[in-house]
Amino acid sequence: MKQVRNFLLMITLIPLTFAGCRKSTAPGVIPPMPKPAFTDAEQKSDYPSPGHQLKNIIGKMNEGKDKEVDSFVLYTMDMQAEAILSKQPKDWNSKDKYSFWRDFTKNKSVVKIEILSEKIADDYAIVWFRLKYKDGSLLDKETEMHWDGKNWLMMAHPKMLK
Repeated sequence: MKQVRNFLLMITLIPLTFAGCRKSTAPGVIPPMPKPAFTDAEQKSDYPSPGHQLKNIIGKMNEGKDKEVDSFVLYTMDMQAEAILSKQPKDWNSKDKYSFWRDFTKNKSVVKIEILSEKIADDYAIVWFRLKYKDGSLLDKETEMHWDGKNWLMMAHPKMLK
């Protein structure tokens, strides 16, 4: 319960903190993170860091091995706390998931996944990453990750495609 309360407080404060700086940052520039809420990423026991897990998830999806890593993805329609805490909303069917990954990987054309930074707050992390595609284009994105007690789970939402 304490973790949920801390997370909800964090979600409430982060938009206020980034209201002006997120839109003004250039592509590839990582906006500053509030130091009290987030710390540099640390591994949780012997499990991979959030960034390493993200590379694994995107890499497997890019190879078409979605069945192997689909359980490591939380599909949400928006990044509100209620959506994050409810796993696999009913409005994401298998066709929607396939379409998301087809568009995100540009038809499985990712050639490089680079982790730019990762920050952790309790059981949540933000990972900034860059994808390089076969056509030479780059895509800088960020995503939230959730620690479920055993693994880092990627939170996928439609806004990641914009």
